[in-house]
Amino acid sequence: MNDKINALNEKQRLKLLVGKNSDGKVVDMIKFILTDEGITVKCEFVIASIKLVERQDLIKQVASDVISAVNSYISTCPSQDLVTVSEHFLSCIKTSAIKSGLSLDILGVVLGRLDQVTDQVSLEGEEFTGHQYKQQFINSLCNARWPGEVVLPLCKMFQDQREEVGAVGEKICGSLGAVPTPSLPEVVHLLLMLATKGCHKKIVAGIVEHFDSLKDSCEQFEAVGTCLLHISYAVRHDQELGKALIQELKGTKHHSTFTVALALSLFSHDAIADTITTLLKSWATKSLKSKKLRSASAFVDESLKELPDVQCVLEGVIERSSKGWDYTVEGLIKLGFVLLDQNVTDESVVGSFILEKCYRKHVHCRREVFKQLLHRLVTSQPLATSEPASLLERIARRSLQQMLSQVDKIKDILPNIPLIPLANAQSVLTALVPVMRYDTPLRDSAMLVLKKFLFSKSPVSRRIAVFGLTEIMRKFKVGDTYSQASQLTCSSQVQIHMMYTTDVNEAVCTEIALLLKRGLLQQGEVRSDIYDRMSVILTDNYTIRHLVIQQLEDSLTKVYEDQTGVLPPLKIGDCIAVSPDSSVLREPLPNLLRAVLRCCAIVRPRDPHEVTKLDTMMTSTLKRAAKGDMGDWDLDKSTEIGPTGAPSRNLVTALTLYASLEVLLERVLEGEEEGDTAGEMFKKIFSVLSSVNELLTTPQGSGKGKKSHRPSTTYFSLQAVDKLLHYIARGDGERKDMDAILRTVTDLYSWTLGVLSEHLKELPVEEIPTLGSITQSLLTRLSNP
Repeated sequence: MNDKINALNEKQRLKLLVGKNSDGKVVDMIKFILTDEGITVKCEFVIASIKLVERQDLIKQVASDVISAVNSYISTCPSQDLVTVSEHFLSCIKTSAIKSGLSLDILGVVLGRLDQVTDQVSLEGEEFTGHQYKQQFINSLCNARWPGEVVLPLCKMFQDQREEVGAVGEKICGSLGAVPTPSLPEVVHLLLMLATKGCHKKIVAGIVEHFDSLKDSCEQFEAVGTCLLHISYAVRHDQELGKALIQELKGTKHHSTFTVALALSLFSHDAIADTITTLLKSWATKSLKSKKLRSASAFVDESLKELPDVQCVLEGVIERSSKGWDYTVEGLIKLGFVLLDQNVTDESVVGSFILEKCYRKHVHCRREVFKQLLHRLVTSQPLATSEPASLLERIARRSLQQMLSQVDKIKDILPNIPLIPLANAQSVLTALVPVMRYDTPLRDSAMLVLKKFLFSKSPVSRRIAVFGLTEIMRKFKVGDTYSQASQLTCSSQVQIHMMYTTDVNEAVCTEIALLLKRGLLQQGEVRSDIYDRMSVILTDNYTIRHLVIQQLEDSLTKVYEDQTGVLPPLKIGDCIAVSPDSSVLREPLPNLLRAVLRCCAIVRPRDPHEVTKLDTMMTSTLKRAAKGDMGDWDLDKSTEIGPTGAPSRNLVTALTLYASLEVLLERVLEGEEEGDTAGEMFKKIFSVLSSVNELLTTPQGSGKGKKSHRPSTTYFSLQAVDKLLHYIARGDGERKDMDAILRTVTDLYSWTLGVLSEHLKELPVEEIPTLGSITQSLLTRLSNP
């Protein structure tokens, strides 16, 4: 029998084993052949066994038993057989003859045995020691193309090898593109284990390069997400790997969604969290600077057009974070808050973008985002930018149902709101008031807190209370329909039980109006804030106009001189509280006049009869103001207005008069008087304003006490600047006489430009369109001086 077996050719040997497999005796046959001393073709049957194992129809248990039998022979076989078997494997890999990769377990044993060989082996006439041949074989193997099916088995096999680890790791990384997507996470895991043997940099660079080149698919999202998890876990147990990753990320010029996601997945490691934070913050800063440069120059834009936009990259990560990259969510939240806290607006906007996207996409992180956001807003420190507040407002507007689920947290922070900086408090209240419309207990709690602080000793707390109460008054619309609220709920894709009615809203607004009336008994900025908020209330809640108009009538009547022949028409002296030490403005007359002007402009087109009394008082004030001069306003030009120390009565009177005259000038521009009448009225009032301005801006005193009192703010609106420049530069077809008169007013153009410059220092976004018209007027003026 031995002679027959020895005489079999290659095909017959395989056929014999296949036949024995059908009888269930193939393992016994292989064991017999490999142990019988009379059989001289043992190595040939090892190769036949390898081919048998690679057949798709072989039962896995049988294949495992065959591999065990062959490995048992390999452990004692002649040294030259090791070379023959190795070369067979190399040939099979090159020709893609290996399909399942199960037989590669045999190759691992062969390579392990080669290290133990002490005698010489030969290949193509050359002599090698076992170790030398092994090294040469591994190099040859790495130079061959690996089919995707063998990458994972080879990766497993090389876990026990220590030679040429760098070359092997580099080869596996280069073959990742051929690996089937489901096998990718396991290959990456094995690569990371291989990296512990001293080739961190090569393997990290290879992994990053491969995943950077991947195209999007849902299957890949999940596989890459698992790979990120493997990397993060490996870094936790291998500090050198973490260092190599950081070096690779630092050296990356243009970050992709993968490299950013990789960095984000490492945020949970305390040892490198600070480094990752600095790295990502630096990347965001450079990317935003690059974006600015590109927007400023077409040449630069063309040169840098391949650079990815920071928000696009982050949006890609956020999108994938719900499709298998969930391990990046914690890092996204941390990065979002890091950028949100920056004092650079562009970076803060990116942080806000990240947090808002994560809030909407991941339910489990909403509570944490909301908690941290409130913590930043309800703090004793002023905000670096307005973006945290804007973010809270957007969350409240778009995720009303989620905000309602946080009502308990909101109630807890309500008592702290009046104790924080004014801007922070205004932002929080703007975001939370809409939620109060749907939660009566929350509204009642807020009302109690604000009512208490309206009469607090702290001026800032009182101003916060005024803002909060007027914001409620603005949002709790009387006559508001359920359809409007339904639109809000539909847009948020939530179903909210409507907990308010128009009658309740009216009762709330009436109660607040009574509170504000008491608030007007206070002095200074509280009264100014109330007046300034009245037009805002009317714009959004027009139905309660009677409450606003009545209050304005009451306030204006107190300072208005009702005897039409008496000058001055306004009792500025009654607006000032004088004490031995100082003089303060008790009634902010300019703010009152501005509120009257704005509210009448809102109501007059729809219900002109309701503002008849206010219009009558304002018209009479204008006519009398145009008849007098600076001396008629209880202002003593010969008296110094206070070079040092507390403000004098004369100084407060001058500043109040100047601001009030600005409002009156705006009223002239908006009035319905004939062009020549309005023009002369404007000219005369401006003459008085110029005299007051000269008094305020002329340095007073001598030596170190010499000081100018130029007004720090203007009450002449940007819209009024636009209209005035239009008259001066371009003219108005309906009021031609007014154009001509205004063009003769000395210093009017330079004064208007000065007012414009004041507005440009702090220009709200909504005012930007007005600049277009202003620019056109200025260009016309320059071309026709």
